[in-house]
Amino acid sequence: MEGLLEKIYKRYNQFGEYEDSFAVLDQYTMIRIYKEGKCQPVNIETIMKAAEIQKIRNMVDAHQELLFDSMMTQPKSVFYRMYLLEIVARAIPNSFYERIDFKADSIVEITMAITLYYWGLQTYRFSGMPISDSERRNLIGREDFYFGISEIQKVRGKTTKDELEKYLSIFAKNIDEIKEEDGIGLYEDGGVPFIICIEEYLDYMIFVVERYFRDNANAQEYSYYTDEKGSSFEEMVYGITKNFVQENYQTLYYYPNDKQKIELDVLLKDGENLAILECKSGTFSSHGVDKDDALKLQIHNKTKKAYSSLKKVSDYLKKTGEYSFSCGKEKIVGRVTEPICIHVSMYPMDFIASNMYALFPEYFEESNPIFTISMEHLFAMLLDAKKSKKDIFDYWKQRQKDILQHPGVYYDNNELDLYYEIVNSDKGTMLAELRKQGILEQISPNARIVSSFHNEFGEETRPALWMLRMLDTYILLGILEQGKNWYGVNKRYLKNLEEYIRIG
Repeated sequence: MEGLLEKIYKRYNQFGEYEDSFAVLDQYTMIRIYKEGKCQPVNIETIMKAAEIQKIRNMVDAHQELLFDSMMTQPKSVFYRMYLLEIVARAIPNSFYERIDFKADSIVEITMAITLYYWGLQTYRFSGMPISDSERRNLIGREDFYFGISEIQKVRGKTTKDELEKYLSIFAKNIDEIKEEDGIGLYEDGGVPFIICIEEYLDYMIFVVERYFRDNANAQEYSYYTDEKGSSFEEMVYGITKNFVQENYQTLYYYPNDKQKIELDVLLKDGENLAILECKSGTFSSHGVDKDDALKLQIHNKTKKAYSSLKKVSDYLKKTGEYSFSCGKEKIVGRVTEPICIHVSMYPMDFIASNMYALFPEYFEESNPIFTISMEHLFAMLLDAKKSKKDIFDYWKQRQKDILQHPGVYYDNNELDLYYEIVNSDKGTMLAELRKQGILEQISPNARIVSSFHNEFGEETRPALWMLRMLDTYILLGILEQGKNWYGVNKRYLKNLEEYIRIG
């Protein structure tokens, strides 16, 4: 029989019979149900529907359209988020860790242990996949969706009780003491810890580690952190993209005139195709923002420097007959007619990234539109393009054309869904048909185009969802192979997990 927490976990993550149920907007609704359900029987669906309807009604009544978009549930990669947590945790200077008597390794490795434990547990409980007795014994402890030291040690055997208690004392919050605006992702009830959603737990850890550091660091430590974080993110973007393009360069310079020397982060080159990536690691979250104007200002503050830098290099490429970039002792020269300029964000802005030029008309470039893409989505696109033998530059060029022809139109608010529509235009996608039939030319200049995806059984299947699942599989393969060295995961756990999920 399912316990209350298991029911909540199953419903919130839409497993099993809840796969096609409506998505719940935030975890606090589930925590409220959990707290009420401990005292008396509750109807989860009734409470959820009432809470979600009230949230939507409040935003509609207040005309907070951008805020409403930001709250819509987006598919997320679980294991990509571990990359981001590593960047944050390892950018913090050692002086800070010495002062709090804790280590970056402990934060990263215990978080991975909790993530893998819940990932294996939810697969076991909800997938229907058969499991052997030895796999069950080595992968699963408690099945009620709480965890303790024995569950974590199944994944990371070197974890001590004191180490886990210190981790929980910093990051876990008592359910009786939290408020909706707190944005918690790791909970305790009577001293027993649990999570409700892996992806949102990891999002919480990324933000709370930085916030805990910021609140307790001195100015010198924080300056060091921001520099390290930016460099590490740029290095990650370079390291990932070099696996998918012919030529890849990091830290380049160009000279628009005799007096200027301007730096570029990453350049991708494929024949005559050129893409310049401006990598920004500034922290962004819409949580706690209650007005469209405030959210718009935050987005602007996190994107204006990237767009300014990309506009400069765009102007340079437009004016020069032959570009010249220096990368160490190497010179990259050539000609380009359709350069691609991309702001790559460390923190997802998926609800607005596809439509930044429409939200901020001042960002619109008539000759060379600039994009914002989260690294999570860029990674998934590159992986899919390689797998399906698509040209990523063809997608970017079509995006440029669409923006130039319809600068006020809002497309799908998830770039992966839009990517699928464009690269699979030969399959008669909705956007391709709208373009083919000339309907795009007839719609309002400020229209919204939202695609719907269904399989042969009429079931809705978002491309963003399966592309991010493919990304998770790709990253998980690396963890299964190197998890001992990377995250201190027990070899026996990795071996049993690989046998159970049968990847590769």
